[in-house]
Amino acid sequence: MRYRVPDTVAWVVGEDIGSDNGVYITSILDGRPYVLRDTAQMIWLVAAEGGDLAVDVEVPDDQDAATVRAQVSDFAAHLVSLGLLEEVT
Repeated sequence: MRYRVPDTVAWVVGEDIGSDNGVYITSILDGRPYVLRDTAQMIWLVAAEGGDLAVDVEVPDDQDAATVRAQVSDFAAHLVSLGLLEEVT
């Protein structure tokens, strides 16, 4: 599944502004800020860059691929429910 960042969402990678690691996100509709780090940051960057989450998110060798992919899908659905991502059809 592929996603895109809606025009109503602004984001920046913390390293780009000399801040702590993480992706800083805000909806310009309500001003609510979010910070994603670690695995959540990786998922965001893959989605924001137009990658396919089912293919482009790496699964650690010691974890079940189906379980990880389901968790990634659930997290992406949560971001969609917050209005931070949109599904690309």
